[in-house]
Amino acid sequence: MGELSQDGADIALPVVATKNAPLEFWKWQPDCEMTRGAGNIPIPRVRVPVMPTVVLIPLLGFDSNGHRLGYGGGYYDRTLAAFRMRPLTIGIGYDFSQLQSIHPQAHDMPLDAIVTESGVIRPGKDQSNRKSVSSPPCYLDDIDDNSDSQH
Repeated sequence: MGELSQDGADIALPVVATKNAPLEFWKWQPDCEMTRGAGNIPIPRVRVPVMPTVVLIPLLGFDSNGHRLGYGGGYYDRTLAAFRMRPLTIGIGYDFSQLQSIHPQAHDMPLDAIVTESGVIRPGKDQSNRKSVSSPPCYLDDIDDNSDSQH
């Protein structure tokens, strides 16, 4: 987050400003003063709300349809339902957390993608050819200088 901020990206942290209401996202910078919020979670001391375009969402479990099990408060589902323009939603979890189904309820909002240690899952897409998050390294001296083809 620090590197992204230094590169000019706006970073925000989720904040429970009101219990049982949608989350707010408050601007964060590497040097901003922090305090403790709901659940003793660190949050920026100064409230500067922002509207995210991408939301990274922690998950305890997930299924191939993009539904997630969270921590039981319903905050992310409430938050996603409240957005006028929904941001890109990316769940962050582990392979071992994938379930056959989480048996979603009507209010459960599916994610756009899920990232685990072995790759990216795109809900609704065939996962039999699952691609790794990163590509193998390529070095400049791997390119054949005598090749007739254009690179």
